Amino acid sequence: MLRAVLLFLFIAIAFAVPIALFHPESPLPDEWHPFEPLAVSDPVTPLTAWKLRRTLEDPLLCLEVLSDAADFEVLEDQLDGPNCGISPRLKITSVGSSQLDDLETTCATALTTAHWEHHSLQPRGRISWWSNQPYCSFG
Repeated sequence: MLRAVLLFLFIAIAFAVPIALFHPESPLPDEWHPFEPLAVSDPVTPLTAWKLRRTLEDPLLCLEVLSDAADFEVLEDQLDGPNCGISPRLKITSVGSSQLDDLETTCATALTTAHWEHHSLQPRGRISWWSNQPYCSFG
């Protein structure tokens, strides 16, 4: 009897997992879906680091994800040698709600900065130990 129950559970899970991952109307939220692209505004989950690494390895995906989290202009790549340069090169003017002086950097640096700004800097800026008022403002 126990074998039959375990076999049933195994078969049910074997069918449920692919449906949850590949069905167009998947019940998984985007932040928990391993095949959905990273969004900086998604809550942090155990999949976030993996999704961030995958995004940083693909320059086009990096630019796409960054377009929702920062204001930037794509510049011509600066290549000073075979292993030296900035590619893809961006000029960042804001990340999240933080305004910046024009900053030239790579997409990977800009995206990790946007992720840090959204998930670490902004929440800490809204917290005040003694009151509900923020003790600093970012924007």
